[in-house]
Amino acid sequence: MKLFDERLFSLKLREPSKRLHRERERRLRQVDFDQRKINQGFGAAWMAKRADASIEVLCEYLEAVDKACRETWVADGSAITPDFIRKVLIPRVFSAIASGTGSIHHELQLLANRTRIGETDLTPALHHLAHKKNELEGDVSTRYEIEAIELAKQVERNVGGINAVRTVTAAPPPPASVGGFGLASYRPEPTEIPPNPPGYFPSDLWPQTNVILLEAQRKFPHQTQTLELCRHITTEMTPLFCEAVKTGKMTASAVLSKGLGGMEDLLHSLLVYNDDSPKSGLSNLSDEAYRLGKKVRQSDEWLALSKAVTDAHVARRTEGDRLRTGANQAESPVAQNIAPTPGQVYKSTSRVTAIGPNIDRLRKECGWSLDQLAKETGIDKKSVLSHVNKGVRPIPRILMEYAQAFSRALGRKITAPELEK
Repeated sequence: MKLFDERLFSLKLREPSKRLHRERERRLRQVDFDQRKINQGFGAAWMAKRADASIEVLCEYLEAVDKACRETWVADGSAITPDFIRKVLIPRVFSAIASGTGSIHHELQLLANRTRIGETDLTPALHHLAHKKNELEGDVSTRYEIEAIELAKQVERNVGGINAVRTVTAAPPPPASVGGFGLASYRPEPTEIPPNPPGYFPSDLWPQTNVILLEAQRKFPHQTQTLELCRHITTEMTPLFCEAVKTGKMTASAVLSKGLGGMEDLLHSLLVYNDDSPKSGLSNLSDEAYRLGKKVRQSDEWLALSKAVTDAHVARRTEGDRLRTGANQAESPVAQNIAPTPGQVYKSTSRVTAIGPNIDRLRKECGWSLDQLAKETGIDKKSVLSHVNKGVRPIPRILMEYAQAFSRALGRKITAPELEK
């Protein structure tokens, strides 16, 4: 084969490269804005969304690489042949993928250092990026191999040798599928399981959970079985979450709410890792994966989980009330046959929350004033004062905002349940 004009190729890509950087920055700003709008915090899910947005822009840039490479080759009067596809076009597209994903990887690491996000949140995002890169390379390879085979067959059918190949040159390249670059694989993709737990997932539950995930992966080996996989895992995880609620490691709301490290977050991770359908907009789930998630939450398995976790919550609360009532009766003057002294005040049997002192202690450890605490968490100062000084219990979402702000500032993981102890 003749030499490829690298200089012309580079010049043709100069403007698309500029557009790549501008569009990527615009979409990343949109991801950050949307994340603040839905108040989900800035952790593993946020970084995965940034990776997805960057990959989408990279896919659009690959189309420009494809076009520039073909135009450069044809400019010298050369034909588009199977050898050109395999020896010239594919290496340059794969080089662009490697360069682009390497840049995304580096950006995520810098972002984690700048925001003091720990390895617990960074590692899942990097695994997600690696998964997307492998998926993209597989789709690109399939697309170009199909084109090379079809070109070879056209040459065999036509008489005239090189002239037949030149006729093919004028034909446009095969279109990419909607929402992504390249063609989807024709064989069922293998089932994937998350390599790391979701944020705020109890660390001592992960070994048992990992065994459940690995066994489920063997039982449901193809991504076409994702619905059955998620329903099965929901059933297997129910006893673990119930025990966690009974022992106080998790709250019932954390198990069933997004962002608090329970079954809802584990389900989302399973859907993300087994979602090969085209994505719409900046979402990290396709429409098909979103529908699968709805079916799981409407299943008998999810209903059984919700009932069991609720029962565990009621049992823990009942046991706690019984123990507190017994302790108060034992300590009261009436139970001890002691007459109360004038003006004696009995202690309340209601639970006194330690959230206020814990928030104030961590605030001082960060070296923040109350104003700065409000700024770092995004919570208005009036609410902060009510939580710190008046013992008002924050709602789970606000409690998570405190935990994430302290985690970023102190460089260690602070969970919402820790603030309640």
